[in-house]
Amino acid sequence: MTTLVLFDLDGTLVDSIRPFRDAMASIFCDYNVELNEPYFWHWHANRASWPELFDRHGLSQIVEDPFKRAVLAEYAKRIGESVKWTDGALETLHELRGRGLKLGIVTNAPEAHVALID
Repeated sequence: MTTLVLFDLDGTLVDSIRPFRDAMASIFCDYNVELNEPYFWHWHANRASWPELFDRHGLSQIVEDPFKRAVLAEYAKRIGESVKWTDGALETLHELRGRGLKLGIVTNAPEAHVALID
């Protein structure tokens, strides 16, 4: 008998990639470069490297760690207001809870970011 249901947070319960994309686009603007939207989705889906992303945008001179910190800081500003529940997620959680099931969320997102999601 099932008594516990676990869900992944990002991409399953909430769409947090769009605020991440927007944060990255904002930081790219600081370098006077427009984020290549189709390539961003390819990069994210295939878990390509940050240096590959930089090279693709002509930014091979960027130092990875400061850039990532800037993107994550911008993402943290946006995440609480921009993250949306995926279609049907809340209804599913309420339905399962109503059936007496225990629910859990699993994520590899930073705890500070998870705390900002309402």
